[in-house]
Amino acid sequence: MIMSIIAGGFVAGGLTSIVANQWRTVINESLDAGKLISIRTVVSCVVFAAYVTALQINVDPTNFYSFALFGLMLWLLCLLDYDTMTLPDNITQPLLWVGLLLSCTKYSMLSPVDAIWGATIGYMSLWSLNMFCVFVFKKQGMGHGDFKLFAAIGAWLGVQSLIATMAVAVIVGFITALYFFTSKKHKNGAFPFGIGLASGAVVYVLCGDIVDMFLSLLS
Repeated sequence: MIMSIIAGGFVAGGLTSIVANQWRTVINESLDAGKLISIRTVVSCVVFAAYVTALQINVDPTNFYSFALFGLMLWLLCLLDYDTMTLPDNITQPLLWVGLLLSCTKYSMLSPVDAIWGATIGYMSLWSLNMFCVFVFKKQGMGHGDFKLFAAIGAWLGVQSLIATMAVAVIVGFITALYFFTSKKHKNGAFPFGIGLASGAVVYVLCGDIVDMFLSLLS
């Protein structure tokens, strides 16, 4: 069973990388699609195989396939954000709605009310932060795709996940920013914060109980 899960994750990760490789040319026609099989494709295979293996160990079997889909979509968004600095609506919005709809079934750990609150607070928190940046610094603090991704994370994982997700996102975002600035990949001081948000969500999926226990001790 575990070997079939690893193999499935390996294939899914590779296909996701190939899809992202082709999709980025739709978002930005100046980018070359490149080779279908690349080092990044192999990395994607390994990363997603590791993710689904960790899911099998740490997540309730009822939620396994839904969280596998969640992780796959997050990985696709990470690849696209890295390549194009965008989080496409035609991925973030379906991710949000699937999270809300799953909350009406046994395949989610949330009730519909919790999912709605998670999506609402996720979106409004980053929207408010961005409005603060616009008001104080006269420029956008982040892209609107980040709002929608954080809303989707809230819909899948609930309000209680947002603090932990943001904490990880800040750390990963700092590392990503350093890489982009030192490698001269940044444009107008921007960097892909969606990678950090997705990383935080994955950490919560795999270690949510530990994170919640830690936060309860702090409160």
